[in-house]
Amino acid sequence: MSRRGHTLLEVVIASAAVAALALAVASLSLALRRSYVESTIRVDMDEDARRVLTALRRELRQSGYGLDGAPMLAVPSPAEVTFRTRTGLDTWSEQVTYRRVTDTPLSGGVPRWRLVRLVGPAATPVATTEVARGIGDLSFTLPAGGATVLVRLELVRANPTWPGASPPPPLRQVYEDQVELLNRPRSPWGS
Repeated sequence: MSRRGHTLLEVVIASAAVAALALAVASLSLALRRSYVESTIRVDMDEDARRVLTALRRELRQSGYGLDGAPMLAVPSPAEVTFRTRTGLDTWSEQVTYRRVTDTPLSGGVPRWRLVRLVGPAATPVATTEVARGIGDLSFTLPAGGATVLVRLELVRANPTWPGASPPPPLRQVYEDQVELLNRPRSPWGS
């Protein structure tokens, strides 16, 4: 440093150091923002999955088999489960169907589904309720003669955290649950 002030080289070096530090802080800030937004979306997805799986578990557990061994639950396709729930010793509710139906796709053509609950015959339901939106995949599996329904739920959400011209890949999360039926098939020997 000269007596009259800083030299041009010192000013350029100091400016470059400050610019590099500002760039590092901005980059870290952007990364933290992306992480926060993605974490918030994933927490919302976890809450949605918990709500949906709890509702399914509550109703599916009460279905199963009648006293005569007749099944009160069917999986006509992987995207649909139909059942009746026990309301008394040998009385059953109206038919209930959970079905995956088409929803608006995400940007980039990523397909999405909705989950609806139908009460009454599937062809002419008495009531229809939307249970969830933003489903990437939903499947029900009932092994032959089984007393457990396997539920696989994939939620998909738009990913707003990436800057740029092309849409970022969506956020996906898969949840699986095994629902034990309380009303199990009876053996002819009573065990």
